[in-house]
Amino acid sequence: MKRENKAHTATVNRIARRYANGLRSDDGFDVRTSTMVVAVETSATLSSGLRHLQSLPEDLAVYVAITNKEMVDDAMRATRQSDVGVMDPKGNILKHCLRQPAGPTANLTRANEMAVAG
Repeated sequence: MKRENKAHTATVNRIARRYANGLRSDDGFDVRTSTMVVAVETSATLSSGLRHLQSLPEDLAVYVAITNKEMVDDAMRATRQSDVGVMDPKGNILKHCLRQPAGPTANLTRANEMAVAG
């Protein structure tokens, strides 16, 4: 099991509470719902996390969440030509995922985002 730093753990917990009712994923990703997968990455793991997300099926929205605000430019640059979305450390969506999730809860991400913003 890989060792997590405090910023990573705090970011995972915040995003899990916001999007997944506090449930962390146990499948190698940090947070997973029926339509969305979030990988929380540090500057050292950003590129490998993006590769891992891009390998997932197209019917899942995929997001990389960064552990600190200083990584915003790096994450936006790294995802510029991909369908991977970007979240800040609080789970705010900075770049929407370009994939279209399938299924009855496909609008869950957008609805949750609107509820939090409103």
